[in-house]
Amino acid sequence: MVACSTVQCAAEISISVNSIDQKERDPMIAFALDDLHAAIKARELTDLSLSLDLNPEGLVSEAFRIEVAGKRINIIGGDKVGLMYGVLDLAETISLYGISEIKEIEEKPYLEKRGLKMNIALDGRNPAYSDAGTAAQQNIPVVWDLAFWKDHLDHLARNRYNVFSLWNMHPFPSLVKVPEYPEVALHDVMRADFSTEEWKTFNRKFKPSGANMVTPELEQKLTVVKTISIEEKIEFWRQVMQYAQERGIEFYIITWNTFTWGATGKHGITQDTKNDITKDYVRKSVIALFETYPLLAGIGVTAGEHMKGMKTAEKERWLFETYGRGVMDYLEKEPDRNIRFIHRYWWADLNDIVAEFQPLIDRNVTFDISFKYAKARLYSGTKPTFSDEVFNDELPEGKRMWCNLRNDDIFIMRWANPDYVREYILNLPGRDKSPGFVMGADGYVFGKEFICKHPDTAGKLEIDKHWLNYKLWGRLGYNPQLKNDHFEKAVADRFPAADSRSLFAAWKKSSQIIPLVNRAYWNDWDLLWHVESSGALKKNGQHTIQRMLERSSAMEGSGIVSIKQYIQQAAKGEQVEGMTPLQVADELDELAHQALQELPKYESGSRELKETTDDIRSMALLGMFYADRFRGAVHYGIYQKNKDIKYKEAALKNLGESLDHWKTYAALIAENYKPQLLARVGWVDMVERTKMFEQDIETVRQEK
Repeated sequence: MVACSTVQCAAEISISVNSIDQKERDPMIAFALDDLHAAIKARELTDLSLSLDLNPEGLVSEAFRIEVAGKRINIIGGDKVGLMYGVLDLAETISLYGISEIKEIEEKPYLEKRGLKMNIALDGRNPAYSDAGTAAQQNIPVVWDLAFWKDHLDHLARNRYNVFSLWNMHPFPSLVKVPEYPEVALHDVMRADFSTEEWKTFNRKFKPSGANMVTPELEQKLTVVKTISIEEKIEFWRQVMQYAQERGIEFYIITWNTFTWGATGKHGITQDTKNDITKDYVRKSVIALFETYPLLAGIGVTAGEHMKGMKTAEKERWLFETYGRGVMDYLEKEPDRNIRFIHRYWWADLNDIVAEFQPLIDRNVTFDISFKYAKARLYSGTKPTFSDEVFNDELPEGKRMWCNLRNDDIFIMRWANPDYVREYILNLPGRDKSPGFVMGADGYVFGKEFICKHPDTAGKLEIDKHWLNYKLWGRLGYNPQLKNDHFEKAVADRFPAADSRSLFAAWKKSSQIIPLVNRAYWNDWDLLWHVESSGALKKNGQHTIQRMLERSSAMEGSGIVSIKQYIQQAAKGEQVEGMTPLQVADELDELAHQALQELPKYESGSRELKETTDDIRSMALLGMFYADRFRGAVHYGIYQKNKDIKYKEAALKNLGESLDHWKTYAALIAENYKPQLLARVGWVDMVERTKMFEQDIETVRQEK
């Protein structure tokens, strides 16, 4: 190998770089080398020689190989992204283990696409579905901060993510200037200056379809949180996408339809699908989007919540005449550009999608489908069955479907279970059927967090607060064979004052609790259930003990018998097949007690370590709460059927113990976190919610 440049990073440490033009100035490799330099400096290493090279013929895209010859280390990448991953891997090995653990390895990506989604809060005039919540409102100015994106994207690259998707109901007014519709582009960034109580009121008025996300009431409260012209906005997002490319990350824009927030009323634009002006405006906006952002990898569409009343073929015709033809118009001018078009499979028909979009499919585009793989419950079971029929029987020949992994379960507590994630990844459809996943929430914005009470953790990136969770999905999505020891070592490095073995073991145990609760007490969508708060949007009814009896079901394919079914069979003396709610309760108790037994007592260390141990303890307490609540629901349900007083007494005992666990849980959450408004659930104050569980006891007590 002939070096074209050499970088000195420590005494007698040399890095020779081959096959990369002006390599020392290449930002992707320079980023990885910065991590390597830091690791070498921290370990005070000397007398080491490192060579970097590209070999696209010997390795696939994003793959790398590390070769060791004495004190010389060669890193070879299948492309620049693979080379970056190889350098990052070496830096991590040196940082966690030291030079003695550097081994010859070769890795390639298991999943082709490993991505995140964000329902991005662009502006009060350009809402996403998560906007009526604390996290979204607080993050409106954050997502216009380039420092946030640089930090965020650096985290993603280190964890091997290669896709980031921004989801918004109608993003165009904040992103582009459309020459034919000049009045649409929005200057400045605005947010509704509501008090907390006003936001609570607005949230309760919110329609699940999103049809009233922008109202005169909201518009009257708008205030400027960032002064910025549309030209500066465009330059901002170009910089974000450029930085993402320098970290090996593709950017996508995903929309719902037929919203026109920010454009309604201008140039005759309305949300009426029969309005030809609106159709032309959306089509021209798509053209402008790709003209404005040469690094945008693609666009996604939805036959969405605002298209009710239309037949599926009519929806697809509208989407093709707007988005599809917009992409085709752009490709007439730029035929060599690679664009990926993602059509979400939601209130749609696959045959109609393919039939209407065939002219676009025939062009130089990658046309994919996207499906809510686990509905809204990423943290439930590792092999959801909801998409089996689609993948096995319905997916059109030659088409692939992204797995949209919706986490509307865990917003607050730090979760980490590598066994769950690894099993989940290995159960995903193969590359012939799916490019991979995008993961994220609809009811929360994982930007910066704004509910931590302590100043040491308040305002940090969510991806940093939940660092191990994100590391698991990214790293195991790239290489599911990565051992648990690696993550335990990362815990030890993050928390040197802790007993990492015990902390990691307790973390894994407590992180099994929420998935088991969701499997046993299944609620498909975000509006219906939030497991951390045992809550739901008020119009759907809170999860009182009576509601648990009337509405309960278990996750399809879980092998668990629902509370309702178990009561019906037990009351008749029938044999129950499957895992019963009482057995679920016993397992929840066992997981909670094992986690608490393993969990080392916090005595010293960082504030983050204290909050992490508190979160683990909180999940254990939540498990004990649900264990006794499930028992109480079963016994109360049986009493309603046979009026045997012993079941009423058992139910009261169970619910009393459940209430005690909840009070301890709520107090611990309140010690670390402020109450907040969740966009799809409503106001969440764990201490305040105690009243509902107290009322449940009174309900059972008064049952005749």
